[in-house]
Amino acid sequence: MSCSSCNKTKKVLSCTTSLTIGTSALLNTALYVYIKSNTTGRVYRYSVTSTAGGVITPTITAQQFAEGHDYELWTTLATATNVDEKINFTIDGETVNCLAIQFQRIYNNSDTLQSGAQTLSLED
Repeated sequence: MSCSSCNKTKKVLSCTTSLTIGTSALLNTALYVYIKSNTTGRVYRYSVTSTAGGVITPTITAQQFAEGHDYELWTTLATATNVDEKINFTIDGETVNCLAIQFQRIYNNSDTLQSGAQTLSLED
């Protein structure tokens, strides 16, 4: 699988705990969100149910994704029989079926690694 045609996002906190990726036309629907490291090939899968408004926000376990590595993100129905059965979602007004993302470590003035919820947005 290649994400060469995927839209690129702004960088994401490496210790994100919740990641709003966009909205889907599939309301209140069980989905999987996949994040694949293009460096190692490792794939992380997160279960999520889209909201009544179609918002897709999986809870992300503290993976501390590697800084400077390229990742791909996509979604499938939880009932999909193949990991490559991508579904469309909307981010910043654009309909996409995958995203190219990178993670970044951010520290506060006390040298503590920042974590928390984040909303994806497309790179300018």
